[in-house]
Amino acid sequence: MLIGTGGWQSIFIVNIPLSLACILLGYFRFPKVSSEAAGEEKKLLSIDFTGIILFGITLTTLLLFLMNPSLSKITFLLVAVIAGGIFV
Repeated sequence: MLIGTGGWQSIFIVNIPLSLACILLGYFRFPKVSSEAAGEEKKLLSIDFTGIILFGITLTTLLLFLMNPSLSKITFLLVAVIAGGIFV
């Protein structure tokens, strides 16, 4: 519907107010963290690099398969399924 009324650029224009609304809602709705608790949380906070890599592999290979699905590209689909299974 967006592409039909405003062209393909309209799908990107819709993201601007949606992103701003998400930022504002997050700022006002998420609980505030005191400075004492923030120091403790930084010690516990860790980034899941393995999950990020597996998620990236899953999405990339799935999209490479879906761009031109054929039997010659079935390897991409298999890698996506395996990486997605490990990720989950």
